[in-house]
Amino acid sequence: MVRYLIRSEMQRNKDMEDAPDRTLKQPEIHDLPWLTTPAGTSASDIVRRPSGVAGSKYELVTKAYIVALHAALAGQQDAAKAVAELEKQLVTITGFHAGPPKHAY
Repeated sequence: MVRYLIRSEMQRNKDMEDAPDRTLKQPEIHDLPWLTTPAGTSASDIVRRPSGVAGSKYELVTKAYIVALHAALAGQQDAAKAVAELEKQLVTITGFHAGPPKHAY
C-alpha cells in the first residue's frame, strides 16, 4: 500500500537519478504530509488498526477471518454467506454491534 501511495515520488526519484543535474533533494517521509495525514482527513477520521480494536481477542478475530476467507476462496461456502456468518462470529467474539462503524476512533 505504501508503495502505491508513494509511486509518483518513487518515479520522480528515478527520473532525478537519470537526469544530468541532480540538485533536487530526495523527499523524506516528513516531506510527504499527505502520506502521514491524508488530505481531507483529521485524526478522528483515521481507522485504528485491527489489533488495537480487538485487543486481547485479536487472535480469535484473525482466525475467524481466515476460516471465512478460506471457505469462500475454496468454494466451500458462498462468499455472501461466509461474510454473514463471519459478522455473527465477530459480534459474539468482540461484543461489538453488527453493521458498519458509526465513527472512527
